[in-house]
Amino acid sequence: MFTSDPKRYPHLKAVFFKVFKSIEVKELLRYLSAGMSAFLGEYAVFRVLFDLAGLQKFLANSAAMFLGFWISFLLNRFWSFKSTKKFLKQLLLYSVLFCINLVLSNLLMLIMSDRLQMSPSLSKIIIMVMIAAWNFVIFKKVVYK
Repeated sequence: MFTSDPKRYPHLKAVFFKVFKSIEVKELLRYLSAGMSAFLGEYAVFRVLFDLAGLQKFLANSAAMFLGFWISFLLNRFWSFKSTKKFLKQLLLYSVLFCINLVLSNLLMLIMSDRLQMSPSLSKIIIMVMIAAWNFVIFKKVVYK
C-alpha cells in the first residue's frame, strides 16, 4: 500500500531532485508566462471559431493551434530560452513537434469530447495543459538546447 512517508520511497526523492535540479527557475517561469500567452491566444481563437463562427471542432482546434504555434515559438525562442542557435533548424524541429502535437490534440479531442462526452471547451483546456507539460522538456532538451 502506498503511504505518504518519504523515507519509504527514497528513490522517488532522488528522481524528483535529479529532474528538477537541471531546471532553472527563471527559465521555467518565463516558459510558463509565454505558455500562458500562447494559451490565452489559442484558446480565445478556438472559442471564437467553434462557438461563434460554428466551425467544426477539429478545424477550430487546428486553426487555433496554428496561432498558438507562432506565439509559443517566438516567445520561447527569444524570451524563455533566449536561444541564438540556427533559427531555421529550430523552426523545423518546432514544426515537427507541432505536427505531432496537432495530431495528438485532435485525437485526444475525439476521445474526450466524443467518447467521454466532455465539452470540447473543457477538453481543449485539459489537452493544452498536457501538451505544455511535455513541451517544456522537449524544448529544453531538443529544440532550444
